[in-house]
Amino acid sequence: MKKTLIRAATASALGVAIGLIAIPTAAQAATTKCGYDGYDRACATNNDNGTSSYEVCDNEDDGRSVTGFFVMSNGNQYIITDLYGGACKTGTATIKVHYFTMQENLGTKIPNVYMY
Repeated sequence: MKKTLIRAATASALGVAIGLIAIPTAAQAATTKCGYDGYDRACATNNDNGTSSYEVCDNEDDGRSVTGFFVMSNGNQYIITDLYGGACKTGTATIKVHYFTMQENLGTKIPNVYMY
C-alpha cells in the first residue's frame, strides 16, 4: 500500500512538472495606439524588441494636410506630414515612441496619446 501511494505521488508530481514545462510563456505583444481628428489619423506601434513604427494619414479631401508629432523615449521628436491623395506617411525608429499628437493644418492638436 505504501509503495502504491509513493508511486502515485511521484507520478502526480511528474505530471505537474511536465505540465508546467509544456505551458508556453506569454509573449509580450506589440502595442499600437491611434489618435483621430475626424477621419484623419496618427498611429504608433511599439514592438516588443524596443523598436517602433509610426504613421500619419490625411484621409479627408479638405485641402488641409495632417502633421504627426512623435516624441520618443529619449526625448527626440519626429515630425511627419501627409497630404491627401497618397499613401500614409510612415517612419520607424530603433527606440520606442513615448507619446504622440497630430494636428490638421489650421486646426488644433488632438490630446497627447501616451504609449505607456
